Amino acid sequence: MKLLKSKQGIFVQINEAYYHLTEADWDQLFNRTNLLASLSDEISTLSPVAAPADLLAPIGSQEVWAAGV
Repeated sequence: MKLLKSKQGIFVQINEAYYHLTEADWDQLFNRTNLLASLSDEISTLSPVAAPADLLAPIGSQEVWAAGV
């Protein structure tokens, strides 16, 4: 399972399938209780969509220290 952030929103990739999540805020997504189970439950109600375009850096308001060092 991979999480992808794009200009269109947040997507989950499982194997070759992509799912567009209803959550629009990256920080709120990562603050969910039991994230893996929460995502698995949500994905079970969604249909696969096309791969997202215009990917963004996978970060919200978190601090980044020594990135790339």
